[in-house]
Amino acid sequence: MGRTRIVFALYIVTIHLLLIAAVVKSDFVANVGKTLGLLPPEEFNGDYYRLTVQSALKDRDTPAGAVLLFGDSILASLDAQRISGTAINQGVVGDTARSLKYRLPLYQAIDRAKTIVIMVGTNDLKYREPATIGTDFVDLLAALPASKPKMVGAILPVDGNNLLVRQRPWLTNSRIEAANRAISRACDQVADCKFFDVRDRTAAYFPDNPAMFRADGWHLSYVGRRLLEDFLAGGLKENHPQD
Repeated sequence: MGRTRIVFALYIVTIHLLLIAAVVKSDFVANVGKTLGLLPPEEFNGDYYRLTVQSALKDRDTPAGAVLLFGDSILASLDAQRISGTAINQGVVGDTARSLKYRLPLYQAIDRAKTIVIMVGTNDLKYREPATIGTDFVDLLAALPASKPKMVGAILPVDGNNLLVRQRPWLTNSRIEAANRAISRACDQVADCKFFDVRDRTAAYFPDNPAMFRADGWHLSYVGRRLLEDFLAGGLKENHPQD
């Protein structure tokens, strides 16, 4: 009888361990947190949290006087050293203005940074209208130290002829232009913030030019990335010559 109870108890414990493992590996915890309002909704997911943790770990080794780059997968794919010799790339795949604001407190290096570069917004278009994106940028920029020089890069145009782009009604160049106008106005409201309209520099290269993009029509090809790195480097020299 005693042996039967032990076997039964082990069986119950094993079942509970398997259930716990299943919950941890799934999005259950995150979904419950969002439902209860304990976690931010929409674009936040398990992968985003994992990548954010990896990004935050780099913060400990960031020296004083660095140029900090914050943004989504487009910025994350860039070679920071081609932009500035002191640049640290803290881009996270899937980032939006709203999610970036939430992760800013993880980076103590912001207080000792020389300049902060932000290039985010493509993913925002999936979740919000351009005017709301501008409001989110107001909140994002207000969360940064007022004394720090800030450069905000415009959302890049996409290849409007690409089938995968055309299947995404939220990802149009007209919406991108509207969002950039709202982002520019948000930057104008903040001290020491420069809106760097990379579209002015990329107009001869990016619009509807498949060579600038990967197969999806909005992530950049090797050529596109090298061009963007050069444009951002030039923007830093113009707006913040000390970088």
